[in-house]
Amino acid sequence: MRRFAGTVALVIPFLAALACGGRVGLVGGGGGGTCPSPSAVANGGACTSAGQTCAATFDECGSPTTVDCTCTNGGWACPSFAGPGCVVACPLTDEVQPGQSCSLPAQGPCTVPLTYTGCDGIALTGSCSCQSDGQGAASWACSEPPGPECPDAQPPGCPDASQVVQGNGCDVSPQLSCDSLTPVYDCNGNITGDAPCQCFNGAWSCITSEPSCPPTGCPDPVSVEQGVSCVTPGMQCPGNPTDCDGAVFYDAFECDSGVWNDIAVTGCSGSSSSGGSSGSSGGGGSVDAGSKGM
Repeated sequence: MRRFAGTVALVIPFLAALACGGRVGLVGGGGGGTCPSPSAVANGGACTSAGQTCAATFDECGSPTTVDCTCTNGGWACPSFAGPGCVVACPLTDEVQPGQSCSLPAQGPCTVPLTYTGCDGIALTGSCSCQSDGQGAASWACSEPPGPECPDAQPPGCPDASQVVQGNGCDVSPQLSCDSLTPVYDCNGNITGDAPCQCFNGAWSCITSEPSCPPTGCPDPVSVEQGVSCVTPGMQCPGNPTDCDGAVFYDAFECDSGVWNDIAVTGCSGSSSSGGSSGSSGGGGSVDAGSKGM
């Protein structure tokens, strides 16, 4: 009977030790006491038995990990996990957005490319990395390369120019002048820019008035004389009308350096004339009136 009692006395401490993670030497001495549940042991957590060593478990990248922690100065001291760490599959290009949450332990080493289109249509590439926000969380921080400075970029607050169309709905301040894709032409048919538009009463109103251009046709021949001003270089028009016995003939003028220059002078050969001079001081040669009818 005494032998049985002695055996029981040895077995009980052994079973108690198993409850503390299998550490026989930690029960009844060396700091003593019963170890709490491993999930309750955390680095810095409170403890009461100085020198006691107990197991702690925590999740490392999705896998349970066990370390030994020692009760020191009233708190558990747990060594840092010395494993290789872990990296989950990094996101692909353009799969993250600035400010989107991320896992620092799992995605800290990732550098994710980010592409965007500059105002000149050229694709530019930046990058994003998972960074701590200092409050126990982490998010993607993205850097964009400096883009080109485009003179035709929309003012702040304006939508894309493709959305600015005369009569279409809008919802921006009427104080803003936004560019459209409606071309503005000069007097020679060349595009000089895009029509500016403003949002009035919920609809775009664009300035598309025609430019103030000089007349494209020839003026009245009576007003076309040597030295009189003209506006279209190289234009040739009739002028200086001459009446030869009821038939009216004209000189040929060319607009040169802003004034009309008589390049072909008509005259009444062998007949009287009226209504205009028979000659001019221009550089043109004389032409028989009979061959210059217009």
